[in-house]
Order: sequence, then structure tokens, then C-alpha cells
Amino acid sequence: MNKKILEQAIKLAKDARQGDPDVGDIFWFPDNNQIRLVYVGKKQCPSHLGEAVSPFYFPSSMQDGIGFESAEDLINDDEVGKLSVPDGWCGWEEAVKI
Repeated sequence: MNKKILEQAIKLAKDARQGDPDVGDIFWFPDNNQIRLVYVGKKQCPSHLGEAVSPFYFPSSMQDGIGFESAEDLINDDEVGKLSVPDGWCGWEEAVKI
């Protein structure tokens, strides 16, 4: 586990919660080269038709203290653990709630 990626994932999670009070659980999918987060919106409508996590990709941003590319998605409570994750990601069973 890359400790710097975990620290930056926690920072992004904290920023998301401060910016949107409707963000509930946040799952980190450990990786050594990329921050992979799935946010669970308390009021988020289902948007994936029960298929897959579809993250948006963001470049690193040193001015914001984020030194790694990130892959992030927002889903609703009913989709947690049911949507497939992108190829190369660990599964839901290995995701860490942060």
C-alpha cells in the first residue's frame, strides 16, 4: 500500500465531505499509482443502470497537494458493492471505507 496515496485519498475525501454534506461513505480502492475513490451520495439518483463504476479522471495537482492522478465517481447507496469496478481495480471486498 502506498502511504502517500492513502494520505492524499483521505485529503480528497475530507474536502468532498466539506464541500457536499450529502456525501456519505467514501470507498478507497488501493493502488500504488493512482487515487481511486467512489463517493456515495445520500441523495444521488442511480445513474449507472446497475452496470459499472464510471470514474472521472483528474491529473495530479501539486498546487492542491495532490501528487497523483485520481479516478473518482459518485454513486448512490443501492449501488455499493453491486456495480462492477474498472479493469485493474481491486474489488469491493478490498475497498477501504475512509
